[in-house]
Amino acid sequence: MSEPTKAPARPTAGRAATKKELPEHFKAYKHVWVFVEQERGQVHPVSWELMGAGRKLADKLKAELAAVVLAPDGEVMRGIVAESFCYGADLAYVVADDILADYRNESYTKALTDLVNTYKPEILLLGATTLGRDLAGARGLSLLETARLAAMVNLVGADALGSALYAKYHYLFWRPVTAIDPSAVIADGFGPVPGYDDGNPATVVQTGWRPLLTTPNHPEYPAAHGVITSAMAEVFSTFLGTNQIDLDLHGFDPAGPAGNLNAVRHFDRPNALRHEIIDARLWAGLHYRFSGIAGVVLGRKVAKYDLRHAFRPVD
Repeated sequence: MSEPTKAPARPTAGRAATKKELPEHFKAYKHVWVFVEQERGQVHPVSWELMGAGRKLADKLKAELAAVVLAPDGEVMRGIVAESFCYGADLAYVVADDILADYRNESYTKALTDLVNTYKPEILLLGATTLGRDLAGARGLSLLETARLAAMVNLVGADALGSALYAKYHYLFWRPVTAIDPSAVIADGFGPVPGYDDGNPATVVQTGWRPLLTTPNHPEYPAAHGVITSAMAEVFSTFLGTNQIDLDLHGFDPAGPAGNLNAVRHFDRPNALRHEIIDARLWAGLHYRFSGIAGVVLGRKVAKYDLRHAFRPVD
Protein backbone atom coordinates (compact mmCIF):
# COMPACT_ATOMS: atom_id res chain seq x y z
CA MET A 1 0.00 0.00 0.00
CA SER A 2 1.57 3.27 -1.07
CA GLU A 3 1.59 6.68 0.54
CA PRO A 4 -0.88 9.12 -1.01
CA THR A 5 0.35 10.61 -4.30
CA LYS A 6 0.07 14.39 -4.39
CA ALA A 7 -1.27 16.18 -7.44
CA PRO A 8 0.57 19.13 -8.97
CA ALA A 9 0.47 22.20 -6.73
CA ARG A 10 -3.04 23.35 -5.91
CA PRO A 11 -4.04 25.84 -3.19
CA THR A 12 -5.71 24.19 -0.23
CA ALA A 13 -7.46 25.60 2.78
CA GLY A 14 -7.88 24.45 6.35
CA ARG A 15 -11.11 23.74 8.17
CA ALA A 16 -13.29 26.67 8.98
CA ALA A 17 -12.66 27.90 12.51
CA THR A 18 -16.38 28.25 13.07
CA LYS A 19 -17.07 24.51 12.83
CA LYS A 20 -18.41 22.80 15.90
CA GLU A 21 -15.86 20.94 17.99
CA LEU A 22 -15.68 17.26 17.05
CA PRO A 23 -15.09 14.43 19.49
CA GLU A 24 -11.38 13.74 19.77
CA HIS A 25 -11.47 10.40 17.89
CA PHE A 26 -13.16 12.04 14.88
CA LYS A 27 -10.65 14.86 14.47
CA ALA A 28 -8.25 12.68 12.49
CA TYR A 29 -10.84 12.04 9.76
CA LYS A 30 -10.36 14.34 6.79
CA HIS A 31 -10.71 14.63 3.03
CA VAL A 32 -13.41 13.56 0.61
CA TRP A 33 -12.57 10.32 -1.19
CA VAL A 34 -13.86 9.01 -4.52
CA PHE A 35 -13.38 5.32 -5.28
CA VAL A 36 -12.26 5.11 -8.93
CA GLU A 37 -13.87 1.94 -10.20
CA GLN A 38 -11.82 0.19 -12.85
CA GLU A 39 -11.78 -3.28 -14.31
CA ARG A 40 -9.02 -4.50 -16.61
CA GLY A 41 -7.79 -0.93 -16.96
CA GLN A 42 -11.13 0.58 -17.97
CA VAL A 43 -12.52 3.23 -15.61
CA HIS A 44 -16.29 3.26 -15.16
CA PRO A 45 -17.68 6.68 -16.28
CA VAL A 46 -19.59 7.05 -13.01
CA SER A 47 -16.26 7.48 -11.22
CA TRP A 48 -15.48 10.66 -13.13
CA GLU A 49 -19.01 11.92 -12.52
CA LEU A 50 -18.49 11.33 -8.81
CA MET A 51 -15.19 13.17 -8.99
CA GLY A 52 -17.06 16.31 -10.10
CA ALA A 53 -19.58 15.96 -7.28
CA GLY A 54 -16.77 15.23 -4.83
CA ARG A 55 -14.90 18.36 -5.93
CA LYS A 56 -17.89 20.56 -5.08
CA LEU A 57 -18.34 18.80 -1.75
CA ALA A 58 -14.65 19.12 -0.86
CA ASP A 59 -14.62 22.81 -1.73
CA LYS A 60 -17.68 23.41 0.42
CA LEU A 61 -16.04 21.60 3.34
CA LYS A 62 -12.68 23.28 2.67
CA ALA A 63 -11.16 19.81 2.38
CA GLU A 64 -9.02 18.00 -0.17
CA LEU A 65 -10.44 15.63 -2.77
CA ALA A 66 -8.71 12.25 -3.04
CA ALA A 67 -8.99 9.57 -5.71
CA VAL A 68 -8.76 5.96 -4.51
CA VAL A 69 -7.27 3.59 -7.09
CA LEU A 70 -6.98 -0.17 -6.61
CA ALA A 71 -5.14 -1.78 -9.53
CA PRO A 72 -2.05 -3.73 -10.59
CA ASP A 73 1.14 -1.68 -10.69
CA GLY A 74 2.02 -0.40 -14.14
CA GLU A 75 1.34 2.20 -16.80
CA VAL A 76 -2.44 1.62 -16.69
CA MET A 77 -2.57 2.33 -12.97
CA ARG A 78 -0.41 5.43 -13.33
CA GLY A 79 -2.59 6.62 -16.20
CA ILE A 80 -5.73 6.31 -14.04
CA VAL A 81 -4.06 8.30 -11.27
CA ALA A 82 -2.98 11.03 -13.72
CA GLU A 83 -6.49 11.20 -15.19
CA SER A 84 -8.01 11.55 -11.71
CA PHE A 85 -5.94 14.72 -11.24
CA CYS A 86 -7.42 16.06 -14.49
CA TYR A 87 -10.89 15.51 -13.02
CA GLY A 88 -10.10 17.58 -9.94
CA ALA A 89 -8.39 15.28 -7.44
CA ASP A 90 -5.86 16.89 -5.10
CA LEU A 91 -4.19 13.61 -4.22
CA ALA A 92 -4.54 9.89 -4.84
CA TYR A 93 -4.39 6.86 -2.59
CA VAL A 94 -3.12 3.83 -4.47
CA VAL A 95 -3.03 0.13 -3.64
CA ALA A 96 -1.01 -1.63 -6.35
CA ASP A 97 -1.29 -5.41 -6.53
CA ASP A 98 -1.78 -7.90 -9.36
CA ILE A 99 -4.70 -9.50 -7.50
CA LEU A 100 -6.65 -6.25 -8.05
CA ALA A 101 -6.70 -6.63 -11.84
CA ASP A 102 -10.25 -8.04 -11.62
CA TYR A 103 -12.83 -7.33 -8.95
CA ARG A 104 -12.98 -9.76 -6.04
CA ASN A 105 -15.02 -8.75 -3.03
CA GLU A 106 -12.54 -10.11 -0.49
CA SER A 107 -9.38 -8.53 -1.94
CA TYR A 108 -11.02 -5.19 -2.74
CA THR A 109 -12.75 -4.98 0.65
CA LYS A 110 -9.48 -5.65 2.48
CA ALA A 111 -7.55 -3.09 0.44
CA LEU A 112 -10.18 -0.39 0.87
CA THR A 113 -10.69 -1.15 4.58
CA ASP A 114 -6.94 -0.90 5.21
CA LEU A 115 -6.84 2.47 3.43
CA VAL A 116 -9.80 3.83 5.38
CA ASN A 117 -8.45 2.68 8.72
CA THR A 118 -5.02 4.13 7.97
CA TYR A 119 -5.85 7.48 6.37
CA LYS A 120 -9.36 8.10 7.79
CA PRO A 121 -11.50 9.91 5.18
CA GLU A 122 -14.42 12.03 6.34
CA ILE A 123 -16.51 11.05 3.30
CA LEU A 124 -16.15 8.13 0.85
CA LEU A 125 -18.11 8.15 -2.43
CA LEU A 126 -18.69 4.95 -4.44
CA GLY A 127 -20.71 4.55 -7.64
CA ALA A 128 -24.08 2.78 -7.51
CA THR A 129 -22.82 0.11 -9.91
CA THR A 130 -22.96 -3.62 -9.20
CA LEU A 131 -19.31 -3.54 -8.12
CA GLY A 132 -19.80 -0.40 -6.05
CA ARG A 133 -22.86 -1.75 -4.24
CA ASP A 134 -21.10 -5.03 -3.56
CA LEU A 135 -18.01 -3.31 -2.18
CA ALA A 136 -19.97 -0.78 -0.14
CA GLY A 137 -22.21 -3.48 1.31
CA ALA A 138 -19.48 -5.95 2.21
CA ARG A 139 -20.15 -7.16 5.72
CA GLY A 140 -17.52 -6.99 8.42
CA LEU A 141 -18.61 -9.99 10.47
CA SER A 142 -17.57 -10.42 14.05
CA LEU A 143 -15.85 -13.61 15.17
CA LEU A 144 -19.14 -14.90 16.60
CA GLU A 145 -21.07 -14.09 13.39
CA THR A 146 -18.40 -15.74 11.25
CA ALA A 147 -18.48 -18.89 13.39
CA ARG A 148 -22.28 -19.01 13.27
CA LEU A 149 -22.36 -18.67 9.47
CA ALA A 150 -19.65 -21.32 9.08
CA ALA A 151 -21.66 -23.68 11.27
CA MET A 152 -24.79 -23.04 9.21
CA VAL A 153 -22.99 -23.67 5.92
CA ASN A 154 -21.32 -26.89 7.06
CA LEU A 155 -24.23 -28.43 8.98
CA VAL A 156 -26.88 -27.60 6.38
CA GLY A 157 -24.57 -28.53 3.52
CA ALA A 158 -23.83 -31.96 5.01
CA ASP A 159 -27.49 -32.72 5.68
CA ALA A 160 -28.57 -31.50 2.24
CA LEU A 161 -26.06 -33.61 0.32
CA GLY A 162 -26.74 -36.60 2.57
CA SER A 163 -30.43 -36.32 1.72
CA ALA A 164 -29.63 -36.01 -1.99
CA LEU A 165 -27.47 -39.14 -2.05
CA TYR A 166 -30.00 -41.13 -0.04
CA ALA A 167 -32.67 -40.27 -2.62
CA LYS A 168 -30.36 -41.00 -5.56
CA TYR A 169 -29.62 -44.53 -4.43
CA HIS A 170 -33.24 -45.12 -3.48
CA TYR A 171 -34.65 -44.24 -6.92
CA LEU A 172 -31.62 -45.31 -9.06
CA PHE A 173 -32.87 -43.18 -11.96
CA TRP A 174 -30.99 -43.16 -15.25
CA ARG A 175 -29.06 -40.18 -16.59
CA PRO A 176 -29.94 -38.45 -19.89
CA VAL A 177 -26.88 -39.95 -21.63
CA THR A 178 -28.05 -43.43 -20.63
CA ALA A 179 -31.62 -42.79 -21.73
CA ILE A 180 -30.68 -41.17 -25.06
CA ASP A 181 -27.84 -43.51 -26.03
CA PRO A 182 -27.91 -46.76 -24.04
CA SER A 183 -24.57 -47.77 -25.54
CA ALA A 184 -22.93 -44.96 -23.57
CA VAL A 185 -23.16 -47.03 -20.39
CA ILE A 186 -22.60 -50.76 -20.44
CA ALA A 187 -22.58 -51.94 -16.81
CA ASP A 188 -22.95 -49.01 -14.44
CA GLY A 189 -25.20 -50.79 -11.94
CA PHE A 190 -28.24 -48.64 -12.60
CA GLY A 191 -28.36 -48.09 -16.36
CA PRO A 192 -29.52 -50.34 -19.22
CA VAL A 193 -27.40 -52.40 -21.57
CA PRO A 194 -27.21 -51.83 -25.34
CA GLY A 195 -30.44 -52.69 -27.05
CA TYR A 196 -32.58 -51.86 -24.02
CA ASP A 197 -36.13 -50.78 -24.88
CA ASP A 198 -37.91 -48.67 -22.27
CA GLY A 199 -41.29 -49.37 -23.91
CA ASN A 200 -41.93 -45.68 -24.55
CA PRO A 201 -42.49 -44.91 -28.27
CA ALA A 202 -41.84 -41.21 -27.55
CA THR A 203 -38.17 -41.90 -26.75
CA VAL A 204 -35.86 -42.77 -29.59
CA VAL A 205 -32.22 -43.81 -29.26
CA GLN A 206 -29.79 -41.22 -30.62
CA THR A 207 -26.52 -43.06 -31.02
CA GLY A 208 -23.46 -41.00 -30.22
CA TRP A 209 -25.24 -38.30 -28.21
CA ARG A 210 -23.17 -36.99 -25.31
CA PRO A 211 -23.76 -34.16 -22.78
CA LEU A 212 -21.71 -30.96 -22.68
CA LEU A 213 -20.15 -32.03 -19.37
CA THR A 214 -18.95 -35.44 -18.24
CA THR A 215 -21.78 -37.29 -16.51
CA PRO A 216 -21.11 -37.94 -12.78
CA ASN A 217 -20.90 -41.59 -11.76
CA HIS A 218 -23.95 -41.69 -9.51
CA PRO A 219 -27.71 -41.87 -10.13
CA GLU A 220 -29.60 -38.92 -11.61
CA TYR A 221 -32.56 -38.10 -9.33
CA PRO A 222 -32.62 -35.63 -7.64
CA ALA A 223 -30.05 -33.11 -8.96
CA ALA A 224 -27.46 -32.75 -6.17
CA HIS A 225 -26.21 -29.36 -7.41
CA GLY A 226 -29.75 -28.07 -7.10
CA VAL A 227 -29.98 -29.48 -3.58
CA ILE A 228 -26.79 -27.87 -2.25
CA THR A 229 -27.26 -24.58 -4.15
CA SER A 230 -30.81 -24.16 -2.88
CA ALA A 231 -29.77 -25.06 0.66
CA MET A 232 -26.96 -22.48 0.64
CA ALA A 233 -29.28 -19.84 -0.80
CA GLU A 234 -31.61 -20.44 2.14
CA VAL A 235 -28.70 -20.19 4.59
CA PHE A 236 -27.55 -16.85 3.17
CA SER A 237 -31.02 -15.30 3.06
CA THR A 238 -31.76 -16.49 6.61
CA PHE A 239 -28.41 -15.31 7.96
CA LEU A 240 -28.73 -11.90 6.28
CA GLY A 241 -32.38 -11.58 7.25
CA THR A 242 -33.41 -10.61 3.71
CA ASN A 243 -34.12 -12.11 0.29
CA GLN A 244 -32.04 -9.31 -1.27
CA ILE A 245 -28.82 -11.31 -1.08
CA ASP A 246 -26.96 -9.48 -3.93
CA LEU A 247 -24.61 -12.39 -4.54
CA ASP A 248 -21.79 -12.49 -7.11
CA LEU A 249 -20.48 -15.90 -8.17
CA HIS A 250 -17.16 -16.10 -10.00
CA GLY A 251 -16.38 -18.85 -12.47
CA PHE A 252 -14.09 -19.82 -15.33
CA ASP A 253 -14.07 -17.59 -18.40
CA PRO A 254 -12.91 -19.61 -21.46
CA ALA A 255 -11.70 -16.37 -23.06
CA GLY A 256 -9.29 -15.75 -20.18
CA PRO A 257 -6.11 -17.46 -18.95
CA ALA A 258 -6.04 -20.95 -17.48
CA GLY A 259 -7.47 -21.20 -13.98
CA ASN A 260 -9.08 -17.77 -14.07
CA LEU A 261 -12.32 -16.86 -12.27
CA ASN A 262 -13.19 -13.87 -14.46
CA ALA A 263 -16.75 -14.84 -15.37
CA VAL A 264 -19.21 -13.25 -12.93
CA ARG A 265 -22.90 -13.98 -12.45
CA HIS A 266 -24.94 -11.71 -10.19
CA PHE A 267 -28.02 -12.88 -8.30
CA ASP A 268 -30.28 -10.42 -6.52
CA ARG A 269 -32.44 -13.04 -4.82
CA PRO A 270 -32.22 -16.70 -3.77
CA ASN A 271 -34.82 -17.87 -6.29
CA ALA A 272 -32.79 -16.37 -9.16
CA LEU A 273 -29.94 -18.65 -8.11
CA ARG A 274 -32.30 -21.64 -7.86
CA HIS A 275 -33.75 -21.06 -11.33
CA GLU A 276 -30.28 -20.78 -12.84
CA ILE A 277 -28.96 -24.00 -11.32
CA ILE A 278 -31.99 -25.88 -12.68
CA ASP A 279 -31.31 -24.52 -16.18
CA ALA A 280 -27.54 -25.00 -15.93
CA ARG A 281 -27.72 -28.73 -15.11
CA LEU A 282 -30.36 -29.22 -17.81
CA TRP A 283 -28.32 -27.40 -20.48
CA ALA A 284 -25.21 -29.35 -19.48
CA GLY A 285 -27.11 -32.54 -20.33
CA LEU A 286 -26.74 -34.03 -16.85
CA HIS A 287 -30.30 -33.83 -15.52
CA TYR A 288 -33.96 -33.57 -16.43
CA ARG A 289 -35.89 -30.44 -15.48
CA PHE A 290 -38.14 -32.28 -13.01
CA SER A 291 -35.03 -33.56 -11.24
CA GLY A 292 -33.59 -30.06 -10.95
CA ILE A 293 -36.84 -28.77 -9.49
CA ALA A 294 -36.99 -31.66 -7.04
CA GLY A 295 -33.42 -30.89 -6.01
CA VAL A 296 -33.97 -27.23 -5.17
CA VAL A 297 -37.17 -28.08 -3.28
CA LEU A 298 -35.37 -30.74 -1.23
CA GLY A 299 -32.41 -28.47 -0.49
CA ARG A 300 -34.63 -25.65 0.75
CA LYS A 301 -36.68 -27.97 2.95
CA VAL A 302 -33.57 -29.45 4.56
CA ALA A 303 -32.12 -25.98 5.17
CA LYS A 304 -35.33 -24.67 6.68
CA TYR A 305 -35.54 -27.64 9.03
CA ASP A 306 -31.93 -27.39 10.16
CA LEU A 307 -31.98 -23.63 10.60
CA ARG A 308 -35.21 -23.82 12.59
CA HIS A 309 -34.16 -26.71 14.86
CA ALA A 310 -30.38 -26.44 15.19
CA PHE A 311 -29.81 -22.68 15.49
CA ARG A 312 -31.28 -20.45 18.16
CA PRO A 313 -32.31 -16.90 17.18
CA VAL A 314 -29.70 -14.28 18.00
CA ASP A 315 -31.01 -11.40 20.09
